[in-house]
Amino acid sequence: MFKKKLFLFSALASCLLLTICIPLAIAQQTEAFTVDVLSSRVVIFNLEESAEVKGSFTVSGGVGDIDFYIINPDGERIIDLGHLNREAKFEFSASASGPYTLRFDNSFSWFTPKEVTLRYEVEGETSAPIIPRNVQISVAVEAAIIIGLILLGVAIAVLLKRSRK
Repeated sequence: MFKKKLFLFSALASCLLLTICIPLAIAQQTEAFTVDVLSSRVVIFNLEESAEVKGSFTVSGGVGDIDFYIINPDGERIIDLGHLNREAKFEFSASASGPYTLRFDNSFSWFTPKEVTLRYEVEGETSAPIIPRNVQISVAVEAAIIIGLILLGVAIAVLLKRSRK
């Protein structure tokens, strides 16, 4: 009987751990910021070679236009999406280790600051934390963690109740 309870507890604990860990491994991070008039804003990723970054962003304010490009550690533009309206997607693999810079450029706008919401995922090794410090965990990850903890609590309560009988 004890082996059966131990197996049941192990199975529940494994399921709960997977419920928490899988969303964290693929969690999309979000950063919202303002790009003032006649200026630009950068987001820097310190990546190891072969790390992959996938993302998208939306722009509001004025007509929602902004210039966007990505610079590698050698200072070369590896992606230049040019002048964009409202939203765009991007994806790249690090060809070398070092800082990769996403530049959101509003230097052409004299009157309207732009609100940018950046969503991204980084897969692979990073040699340092991603530099924007206001990164938040997505709602899906928070929900998965809360549900996992609730299920873990219920499983422990059930096992304790049954072991007292």
